[in-house]
Amino acid sequence: LLFALPLLEGDSEIVLTTAVESRGYINMTLKTLKTFGVEVTETENGWKIPGGQTYAGPRMRFTEGDWSNAAFWLVAGAIQGSIGCQGLDMASPQGDRAIVSLLEEFGAETKTVLNQITVTHKEMKGIRIDASQIPDLVPILCIAGAAAEGKTEIMNAGRLRIKESDRLAAMADCLKKIGVEVEERE
Repeated sequence: LLFALPLLEGDSEIVLTTAVESRGYINMTLKTLKTFGVEVTETENGWKIPGGQTYAGPRMRFTEGDWSNAAFWLVAGAIQGSIGCQGLDMASPQGDRAIVSLLEEFGAETKTVLNQITVTHKEMKGIRIDASQIPDLVPILCIAGAAAEGKTEIMNAGRLRIKESDRLAAMADCLKKIGVEVEERE
């Protein structure tokens, strides 16, 4: 809606009826709209979007690295060895950049130099994770939790049941098949 509504003749407003989840994805969209000259005003419970706008962006645009995809490699480094990923913006609005602080909380060693983050294996301990703002990290966080000593609890991930598949059931099933003790909750 944020991409389409500016192109309509009249003004529009998006009014939220529930709390925002995945705020990082919304912030990425708002940043992109601004880059391309589209005006959107945040309100107390949504956004106002003037109509009749056009997209007019720079001729060349750098696209930053994808934290969701990098997370798989970074977790691999945390589990065993050391892996570095380049092209990642540490100041990105992508919520999934939280993988760095989560891996540190698990106990992995992280090092950032310019736009490269390197994660190195150290003994990992289970942690509690609020996944409400980082749903795309849940599958790889399940793997990190399975590799950690002790219990890892991932909370506020219920909406993963209504993605292209029930990601929570799929992860629980796969982990159980390889001998990981999993308790699937609502």
